[in-house]
Amino acid sequence: GGGWGVSMSWGWGVSMSWGWGEKKLVMVNPGDPVTLRCNHDDSSGTYDTMLWYQQKPGGALTLLAISIGKGDSTIEGQFRGNWTMERPDIKSSVLSRKDVAPRDSAVYYCAASNHRDWG
Repeated sequence: GGGWGVSMSWGWGVSMSWGWGEKKLVMVNPGDPVTLRCNHDDSSGTYDTMLWYQQKPGGALTLLAISIGKGDSTIEGQFRGNWTMERPDIKSSVLSRKDVAPRDSAVYYCAASNHRDWG
């Protein structure tokens, strides 16, 4: 049937260069769950911080979630209760939401960083 589609695209980049990798696009129906997966291939083990940002059309990047190591995650205030972040290992993270709403239409960026100082 018809109805609203929620468009989400996501990519990843190392925060120092902000050079985003290939973007992926997923279309989700409101009320459906969504899972965004992100991996980086830095083998040095120094990029232990991973971050997710949301950017709505015409808007600024907004920090959604941050993880400073395997098994760690913090969802930022306005996104708490809706989004969850998993960090199964140092090179990957998973951002998910149980029931997507039209307001979630945005670009979601995943970043990996070797910095721990995020203000």
